[in-house]
Amino acid sequence: MHLSYAFGVPVTAIFSNRDFSGRWFPPQDGKNVVHRATNIACAICLGETCSNNICMKNIDPHTVIESMRKTLTQI
Repeated sequence: MHLSYAFGVPVTAIFSNRDFSGRWFPPQDGKNVVHRATNIACAICLGETCSNNICMKNIDPHTVIESMRKTLTQI
């Protein structure tokens, strides 16, 4: 992701919700897309480990795939 962004290649990124929004994300400028589940009780837990990984499980795979398809049509 970091190398892609550095070279101007569109990025579709998947992030957990353990940290504050935007802290590690690429800029969402229409070229880059960040997927993150925000509707969970343990959001911004700042934890190093997780027993259930709920914030990653709540990201809809179909949404990620669709955004990647959209990005590929723009390249």
